[in-house]
Amino acid sequence: MKPQQRSLPRPLQRILIIQSIAFLALLIPISFGARQYFKRQYLASMRSTIHDLLETVYRQLPKKITPLWCHTIAKETHFRLTVISSETGFALCDTSYYDQKKIPLLDRPEIRAALQSPTGFADSVRFSETLHETTFYGTLFVKEKQVVVRVGFRLAELMQTLSVFDRVMVTVLLMFSLGTLLLFYLLNQRLVLPLATRFI
Repeated sequence: MKPQQRSLPRPLQRILIIQSIAFLALLIPISFGARQYFKRQYLASMRSTIHDLLETVYRQLPKKITPLWCHTIAKETHFRLTVISSETGFALCDTSYYDQKKIPLLDRPEIRAALQSPTGFADSVRFSETLHETTFYGTLFVKEKQVVVRVGFRLAELMQTLSVFDRVMVTVLLMFSLGTLLLFYLLNQRLVLPLATRFI
């Protein structure tokens, strides 16, 4: 009497391995796409928040803009607030830089874009020479006062969030991988192996 075969034949083992690799190859781009989607949604949410903040600052602009006013407005948030004269290019106030009159700012991409925008709104993501880190800037050109209001948000929080997201995705990938291996193994053991032992 032929003894019952207890392990998968080699061809079926190869199929199991190929199935697992194919599933992993599918999960990796899905997780990368999810990360990119999360980043886009985060920046879109930040853009909306900055837009609302710019509107709020615009409504509170005084006749004379001073550093004290600037710090008073910004102290309750973690945003950098700068008001730049569109005529001279120098900052009238800046919550992150006290020697404002030495550096012209009209060459900054978000400021150039605001001056050229039909709505006056613009934004950019770039490395800040003042903050020494990547920053999301939103700007609003206030034509009647000839100033550009700029708020900046440090993207360190986004980087930290993405780091947590990456760790979660790695954990999910590992769990799915192990679960998939187990599932494929059980399916092959229960469905394929009985047929294989019958006809081999």
